[in-house]
Formats: sequence, C-alpha cells, structure tokens
Amino acid sequence: MINGKPELVKPDIQTDIPTDKLIHNIVQIDKVYREEKKMYLLDLYLQQLPENKAGSFKVVETVAFKVIDQAQWVRVSDIEKVYHKQGETVKYISFVTYNIWFESFYKRERYQVLLRMIEQSDSDFICLQEVIYEFQMMLFKEKFVQDKYFLSNSEIHGGYGVLIMSKWPCKFYEAKFPTNMGRSLLLCETIINDKPVIVSTAHFESLGNGPIRKQQLEISFPILSIVDDAFLMGDFNFNSTWKLEQANISKDFDDVFLTLNNGVESFTMQKTPRFSAWRPDKILAKKSSKWKAEFIQRIGLFCIPSFAGENVNDIETDQKVRTPSDHMGLFSIFKLNESEEKQ
Repeated sequence: MINGKPELVKPDIQTDIPTDKLIHNIVQIDKVYREEKKMYLLDLYLQQLPENKAGSFKVVETVAFKVIDQAQWVRVSDIEKVYHKQGETVKYISFVTYNIWFESFYKRERYQVLLRMIEQSDSDFICLQEVIYEFQMMLFKEKFVQDKYFLSNSEIHGGYGVLIMSKWPCKFYEAKFPTNMGRSLLLCETIINDKPVIVSTAHFESLGNGPIRKQQLEISFPILSIVDDAFLMGDFNFNSTWKLEQANISKDFDDVFLTLNNGVESFTMQKTPRFSAWRPDKILAKKSSKWKAEFIQRIGLFCIPSFAGENVNDIETDQKVRTPSDHMGLFSIFKLNESEEKQ
C-alpha cells in the first residue's frame, strides 16, 4: 500500500483550491531568435561576480513543450529565446508554494492528487519543494504542464530538490547555499508588463540548524535586491513565533500570510503526538513591489481518496498523514498597484 490507490484519483477530484478566486492568465508567446540578444538582470549579476564566487551561481536549464509549439520537451536555449508578447496590462498574478513530501507513504496516490491541485490552481508560478525524480517525470507527462508551462530542469537523482513552473517565458538560475543537506536557492526571472520580475524558492536547512538558515537567507536577499518585483517562497523551516529566526527575514520583505491575516498565525503542518502545529511555509514579497498581495489561502487540508470519510485531525493522535502532503501548500494572488495600471 506504499503507493496508495492512484486509480481512485479522478480528473475532477474535489480539492480545496479556491476556484472562485482563480486568475487564468493566458500568456501569448513571442519567439525571438538568438541574434536578437536580451540580457536578463541575473545574467548581469552572474557576470559581475568576483572570480572566487563564480561557482556559487549558475544558469539552470529551462525546458518547454507545446507552449512553444514543440513536439517534445526541449531546452529553450537550444531552439530560441522566447518572450511574453506584450498586450494588455496584466493586472493579477497568482502563486502556489508547496512542499510535496518525498516520503513513499501513499506516494503515487498523493502525487496524483497534487497534480490535480496544481492543474486546478492554474497559477502563474508554482514553486515546489521535496520534489523527487519520480514526481518530476510525472509532471513532464501532464498535458496541462506541456501546454502552459516553462519548467526548471535541475537534475534530481537519488534525493529531492526544488522546482519552479512558470507560465511566463523565463530563465532559471541557482545560487549555492552553505548546507549539509544539498539545499540551494532557485530563481526564475521573467518580464511582466515590461518590468523584470524574480520569483524564487528554497527548502531552507531543516531541523535545529538556525545558524545555517540565517546564512542561507543572507545569501538570498541581496540577490533579490536587484529588482523591485521580487518574491521568495518555500519551506523556511521556522515559525514566525521563533522571533530570532523571523528577525532574519529582510525588513524589505513582507510575510504575506501574516500581512493578510492581521498578524494572526496559523499552521501549514498539523499537530502530531511529537510536534505542535506550525507554519514553516511562507510567501515573502518585496515591499517595493508594484504587485500587492490581495489573497492567500492554505491548500491541501483534506483527505486523499484512500482516507475518504476520515478526519484529517486524527493525525494529532495517530500520526497518520491523510492529506496530499505532510505540509499544506499556500495559494496567493497579487494585484498590480492601480497607479501602475494607469502608466
């Protein structure tokens, strides 16, 4: 029963994705051939690194399929550079961040549910943590992924990593972290409304490694400082009530969950016999951004089909994960500042 019963997961499975809030951006693609050079800001950042730090930051392969009219997954750089075809001003963008849990417990069934949740969200950017190779391959086979998304194509073998899906033509980069667990920062740079946007994700060091997490954050924020419209999301492995660690978040960024909930905390990991409920999962947005958070909701607090009719809160006594992951995800919507719309 390690894989559960994936056949129970129907295409129209009812989840807790807030379908009444969805944005459904349709991104038109321009194809710009290599002789028409365009420099991303993160390319400039990479070029300006001193020699002794040159290995700490690199380009990550971008792959796409039908979104650029290809018959298979291809490296975007091998074909052409592609960009968003500027039309009407984009007024809303949406995000999902989700630690999808690498454990084998009901894995195939959980993964099928997670894929349906990602599809239902129709988000502009999807940031995933604890992605194993098997899930990466399942993702590549999904028609909705092939039709709509550019993906980061980091090699994930023998462990787990992070992954970003973007509806917007983009380039991916990786910044190395000091780590004992193979952690790093994955960044996606794109252009929306003719302005650079950077979306990034990380799975910060786990367990009692606060000093390492601090170092990892100290690497992340200076990179994100090169644009106004910057976002950092993922599994931070600390709660906002851990004051010393929460203080490591740059004063230039908002913790969107707290901002939209008037400072009232909740959880993205449930209480168990061993642990209190807490929220390691965050979406941080730069305060200078033209995009302002309008909505955020936890997702994934429901039973997968094999546990239909059971109570998700029974984990508090029996420690059994009945949900799509041991984490909740976060779904968030940002609206373009009205003053920007008029420009």
